[in-house]
Amino acid sequence: MKQNTLGIGIVIGLMVAGLAGTADAGGRARQMRHTQRVTPAAKAIAALSPVGAATGWGRVKVEEQTRADGTLEREVTAELFSLDPSAEYTVTVDDVVLGQVLTDAQGWAVLKLESPGTDYPPVPDALPRVNDLASAAVTDGSGAFVLEGSFVGIGDRWHGKPEYEERIILDDVNGSGVAGIAKVESEGEIHQSFQTRATGLISGEQYTIVVDGFQAGLVTADAVGQARLHLEYRDDENPLPQEMTPVKDLRQVEWLDHNGDIVLSGTFTGVADNGGGDMDHFGGQITAIAADGFSIQNGMGSFQVVITVDT
Repeated sequence: MKQNTLGIGIVIGLMVAGLAGTADAGGRARQMRHTQRVTPAAKAIAALSPVGAATGWGRVKVEEQTRADGTLEREVTAELFSLDPSAEYTVTVDDVVLGQVLTDAQGWAVLKLESPGTDYPPVPDALPRVNDLASAAVTDGSGAFVLEGSFVGIGDRWHGKPEYEERIILDDVNGSGVAGIAKVESEGEIHQSFQTRATGLISGEQYTIVVDGFQAGLVTADAVGQARLHLEYRDDENPLPQEMTPVKDLRQVEWLDHNGDIVLSGTFTGVADNGGGDMDHFGGQITAIAADGFSIQNGMGSFQVVITVDT
């Protein structure tokens, strides 16, 4: 009886020790997982709004964190809403193609990338780090821009709501299938920027961007025929030239090919399209009404007002 009791006691003792060891190991494992990540998570979000007469909206979120072993964890989520149903769209961030998505019957779509990981496609290596992200865009099957937005909450850049902002669609001068947009925004002397992008270009070809007769920059179309120029005040790598300030006074934007022929052209109206700053309202006589807005005439000229989710 004593032997049996002793045997039972030994077994129980081993079981308790085993459970304690397991609990201790589990605690160490949890602690290791917790301490694997040595940098705080960084996150940037770009709210996407319609370009021109396009409809829909969305957002792109980029998150990253570095483990103790130096592994960089990255996750990208793009959510699109109210676009054309059962249509294919391409999502890009800073000219890096994230992928294509197909909208459902409601015009919704989600694209998710993850590195490292096996559940989702990997994040492209060319995608800039969170603190260097600038803008995101969505193009339709023809390459036309339908949504665009700037990332917020990153680095030392100014990312508040601009006092002045205007976006325009560039005209395909020769009907060659190219598409482009241009945008200016400013907040006094704190922030001024000019950016333009195009798609449908000839891959590997160099293009000259001219603004009001001033050569703003040279760009080369990438492998998918896209190119972008972004100039910003106090940006050491891509500074905004003094000849282009203040940006709200800029008017004509042109893209020229290697022969000097104009392929894209557009004109800023000088009227902010974000309802901010000292240009938050203007009046005049309505001269025409369309399905997506109307035209108005006043002392500054004739302007087209496009009705979007923001207006």
